[in-house]
Amino acid sequence: MWDTKKNSISSDDLIPFNVVIWFTGDDWRTTLTSSEQSVLQNYLDNGGNLFISGQDIGYDIGYTEFYSNYLHAEYISDDTNIYDIEGITGDHISDGLSFKIKGGSGAS
Repeated sequence: MWDTKKNSISSDDLIPFNVVIWFTGDDWRTTLTSSEQSVLQNYLDNGGNLFISGQDIGYDIGYTEFYSNYLHAEYISDDTNIYDIEGITGDHISDGLSFKIKGGSGAS
């Protein structure tokens, strides 16, 4: 486990891993700094696999090239009030899974 608030991370730190799980938590202002986006971009460009989760990633960086071109996501709204989610067919991680968000604030 790596705490980027305490220690910065470099591309060299990630390259040895086939999969990186990145959790931004409850943050809504600094979910992924431009430096972290660059590190993850390099990791993905070199064949890495990323599973990312967090409270407000879209709200924070939803209009960046990294969000659209690397996370392949589109920021539409801050709150959907959707609590039951089906996995994405064909996705290697979530295909066939169902998710329920419980509690008051999503990823927190």
